[in-house]
Amino acid sequence: MLPDPPSLTEEWASAYLQILFGLFVFSIGIPALIAQLITQEEIRLFAQRMLRRWWWYLCIGLSSIASLLFVFLLHPAESTKEFPPWKSLLAVIVITGASFFVLGLSLLLRGYERETIIGRLKKNLLKSLNRKNRLDDQAVKDLVYLGEKGNPGHEKELVLRVIKDVVDAAQKSDRYSGDQLDRLLHELPTILANKEEPGNDGNFEMAAQILRQMRDEFPREQLHSTRDQITAIRMITLLGIEAVRLGLERAAFTFVQLVESGSHELAFEIGLSALRSRRFRLAVAALRKLETLAENQESLSNDEVTSHLLGLLAHFAVSSISTSQHAEKTLSALAPYCSPSLKECLNNAYRYHCENLRFDTADSIAVLLHAVEGEVDGLQRRLFPDKQISRNLLFQE
Repeated sequence: MLPDPPSLTEEWASAYLQILFGLFVFSIGIPALIAQLITQEEIRLFAQRMLRRWWWYLCIGLSSIASLLFVFLLHPAESTKEFPPWKSLLAVIVITGASFFVLGLSLLLRGYERETIIGRLKKNLLKSLNRKNRLDDQAVKDLVYLGEKGNPGHEKELVLRVIKDVVDAAQKSDRYSGDQLDRLLHELPTILANKEEPGNDGNFEMAAQILRQMRDEFPREQLHSTRDQITAIRMITLLGIEAVRLGLERAAFTFVQLVESGSHELAFEIGLSALRSRRFRLAVAALRKLETLAENQESLSNDEVTSHLLGLLAHFAVSSISTSQHAEKTLSALAPYCSPSLKECLNNAYRYHCENLRFDTADSIAVLLHAVEGEVDGLQRRLFPDKQISRNLLFQE
């Protein structure tokens, strides 16, 4: 048991209180200052949330130990006695030792670097996936937050690598049912297409690889058309459009290459977005992808591929003189394959886009339908009568 504490005079008690208060403030202020100087904001906020309770316990513990040392060891039995040298040395050790201890703990914040934190989150995600067959919600939130605030390039790539590793682990698991990754995949636009720190071409291309894997590679045949796959297809379309909006042409071309028979809407959306933003190479690439999908059919008729192809061609036709020339050439090549006729296919496409509330596309088809007048030749002159171009400049072979 501790001996009875010596009686304290008002002067001693006031001095101890001031010293203890100074230590307490120091133990909080110095780590905060060091963290402010050496860590990024999102890492600092993450570390504060992780260490908040632990840091409070540490401050209380240090203050309690210092109080006991002051009262039972450092305080002289009688205030009139001379302060012993060994107690002076012990006082210095207590104060400086506590200060350096707190300083050392502050430097430990360097352990909360982005790579370290993301590595811990990866372990938490894989652990929850193995044990509970689902992803830990808080780990997902933290990972998405770091990805959202990370700089384009390496910092976002660190998060995308974790997502790819989690996807690989989930698909290799015998317990994977096709709906464990929906939440993680749904956050890819938050990571890559936010206004503050959007991703670069490499980041979008890596996301495209992850989504293609989720869409096309399944460990068991019965896992087709799962919620994860549907989400992956939706995210391919969304990220492809965002890549166009951000001016990431290389990444947008990558997403166009992901278009297949079941995702022709992606080519239409990317092509339309590219045409509106005057990125014509990308718009033509999307149009050619739709042409390829249409050519795989026996004929062009009342189907979604044809409706998307003619819808994008209609936007080409009404956009400008040069794009209308390209539309005229393409329609001339497609007209013989339209069943029963080009006019009927345009009517079907008009109804399709009206039913899907794409009224701007339906209006463009209506203008094109009126301009065709039963034949494609001369389409550009009828659409832009006030801006004629010499015929010998058009589509010379």
